[in-house]
Amino acid sequence: MAPPRIDPISRILSRIDYREDCWIYNGSKSGDGYGVITIGRKSFRVHRLMFEEYVRALVDKEIVCHTCDTPLCCNPDHLFAGSHSDNAIDRENKGRGNRPFGEKHGNSKISNAQRNEIIARRKRGETLKSIASDYGIAFQHVAVVCKKEKLYAAGN
Repeated sequence: MAPPRIDPISRILSRIDYREDCWIYNGSKSGDGYGVITIGRKSFRVHRLMFEEYVRALVDKEIVCHTCDTPLCCNPDHLFAGSHSDNAIDRENKGRGNRPFGEKHGNSKISNAQRNEIIARRKRGETLKSIASDYGIAFQHVAVVCKKEKLYAAGN
């Protein structure tokens, strides 16, 4: 006779390291670094099960996101429900996106300091063409730099 099965939440709780603010799951991991547990023949993400157990059931296409950005964390206080879009916005707001721009972009023709000079010159009323010729770039590039001033000013 097989031993009685332990419920999934108890199995998860027995594999958590509580020494940190994050509750780090020390069981199996998926290829992308998230904790997983097998129930029957199906694998489930641990943070999702913990959210549904301690916070609420998920609806429609909701996913469970981490405020702490730690894939193995399953502390319900660090989890929130959202869409894939919400998760992407959270990632970008925390500076973890993979979209380099400014001088970090491989195709950048100007430095961040030059960008700031271009914006200042344009504010003083200089033409796109005169600014562009001084930096060896197209006037359209100057227009884009000036249009995105607010984005750049945010430190990106």
